[in-house]
Amino acid sequence: MTDRVVVIFVEGDTEVVFYKRLVAHIREKHNGRLSCKVEYKNLKGIGNYKKGALSYIRKSIIPKYIDAKITILLCHDTDVFEFSTNPPVNWENVQKGLVSLEKVDRVELIKAKRSIENWFLLDRMGILRFLKLPLDTKSQGDGLEEMKRLFRKVNKVYIKGNVTNDFVPHLNIELITSAICNEIKPLCKALGMNCKTPICKP
Repeated sequence: MTDRVVVIFVEGDTEVVFYKRLVAHIREKHNGRLSCKVEYKNLKGIGNYKKGALSYIRKSIIPKYIDAKITILLCHDTDVFEFSTNPPVNWENVQKGLVSLEKVDRVELIKAKRSIENWFLLDRMGILRFLKLPLDTKSQGDGLEEMKRLFRKVNKVYIKGNVTNDFVPHLNIELITSAICNEIKPLCKALGMNCKTPICKP
């Protein structure tokens, strides 16, 4: 019987692969064990958080984990919210709707500053190696546009959220985790980590 389940909502397939890798890294730092079950749900676009998350918890998670407390993590990029007068999602309303469901214990946001591509580019060397580009290839920006530019250099197309990008396994997850420690604190907390657990470098 599972006492707790953590549900990680993401925008695309690439994010599912990344968060699975991130959770595996945290599990490794936690002596190979976690005290909860982890579920991942790709909502296939930011707009689907409004109704898709609520429907998935109600129809798929609550019936599956009858006796478990549920923690929900809503993972998203911040760019469309920082620069839009009419953002596609009201996160406060989404959180209120989810918290109102029976057995939902906590709902938190994990925000990738501007875009998750900025997180990927923290291991720029790993991406350059994956693309077989010279390691001294100069940066001409950041985030999504820089990822697209680098992929174009080798006649590939970077499609946001598409798992066929296939570069995530080549990233240095420890390097990235150390750099985004503050942003992923809700994930660490949900998985039972504490500040004394060394997933981030001092």
